Amino acid sequence: MPLDPNSMLDVHERVVRTLDWNLLRVYIAIVHHGGISRAAERIHLSQPAVSQSLKRLESHLGLRLIERNARKFEITDAGKSVYVKALEIYNQVSRLGETATDQDQVIGTVRLLFASRLKSYALDDLLKQFVNRFPAVILRIDVHQSSDIQVMIQQGVACAGFCLLRGTPSDLKTELFMSQRFGLYCGPSHPFFGRTDLKPSAFRTQDFITFPSDQIGGVLSPLAVYREQHIYEGRVVATSFSLDEIIRLTEIGIGIGLMPRHIAAELVKEGRLWALPPERGIGPIDIHLIWSASSDLSAAEAAFVGFANDYISQIPIKERVSR
Repeated sequence: MPLDPNSMLDVHERVVRTLDWNLLRVYIAIVHHGGISRAAERIHLSQPAVSQSLKRLESHLGLRLIERNARKFEITDAGKSVYVKALEIYNQVSRLGETATDQDQVIGTVRLLFASRLKSYALDDLLKQFVNRFPAVILRIDVHQSSDIQVMIQQGVACAGFCLLRGTPSDLKTELFMSQRFGLYCGPSHPFFGRTDLKPSAFRTQDFITFPSDQIGGVLSPLAVYREQHIYEGRVVATSFSLDEIIRLTEIGIGIGLMPRHIAAELVKEGRLWALPPERGIGPIDIHLIWSASSDLSAAEAAFVGFANDYISQIPIKERVSR
């Protein structure tokens, strides 16, 4: 009776030959977002599909990756190791299409990830100077939430990003790019519009519009701390990851919006918004340049990271928002 070829394979080789690599992508999302339902929402799959992917991966590897029940979601030691390896794999796979350099010119594509509505003189100037210096490099810029930018850089989906950051993972490098302060604003139909006599106590029962990451421990936690200290009775009636939507909802008057002061200033001049106390704003809330600590960057990507860091070192931080 002929032997089954698979029975002669080492278990590790069997994994390599038969593994569905999409299972690793789903697993990375589960770990990053801290649960099956949240991962399903973010990667646009059904919850049963994500749960089944996790079961298939565990079965394929012969490992219990996550201990889970109605009250518990905990990554096992094996699960942590698989997560690290999965990130490494995606880092490598994402670079398969990268264009290498020739001996005379840096060529290729540099993918950058930006948080919503970054407005900065220095960022504009940095991009312009980089393109002038490396005309054969193509920039691809996508807008994402700050938390997603961090994990996408870890996965090697892009080489660098400009985003809010809380904590510094060991597999990322960071450089403070600019500091911004947030303020409170209302639209023309709001009863506070045009008033200059408001005290902090006036906000205690007001409705607010803010970002989902405005929570204690989130990347915008200074906003949450301020609300806890000064407006603890106010309701959050709307949230959005998009600054444009925060502006829209504030302008139509459904609540008081929290947004970067240097962006809202133009809308105040146009009469579309009214600035509310505190006059100095809330913060600072910092934007960081982040990139992978791995040395496995294409020549074009390495050129951008090096150029960006050199640029940042030459521009005083006070001049990076506007001039």
